[in-house]
Amino acid sequence: MTCICPSCGYNLDADKVVERDGWRIDPRVAEVEYLGKRHPLCISWVNILHCVCSRSGPVSAEALLNRISESGDVRVITTTISRVRRTLRCYGLPVPIAGIHRHYGGGYVWAG
Repeated sequence: MTCICPSCGYNLDADKVVERDGWRIDPRVAEVEYLGKRHPLCISWVNILHCVCSRSGPVSAEALLNRISESGDVRVITTTISRVRRTLRCYGLPVPIAGIHRHYGGGYVWAG
């Protein structure tokens, strides 16, 4: 049985707040927390960070794409990840997502 909020669609089982390497990521809010300080981000970017952070292994670009878009084009993820990295650097934060480039589209892992 899954516990889905009827108002916001939050999955209480799959979408728990994750904490890792000084990060606290709640997929329901448009911000992330690093070492106790909050930083605003697009909700889709938060969902990408949450998805990668909550896994111990790689996450495919296709899985991330399904999380944030109905597009079938995995280049959306490549562009989005670049924007997330650039924004985190502007905040002076470490970039916790590393790419795996085995093939076009590849995957991503938490590099905290």
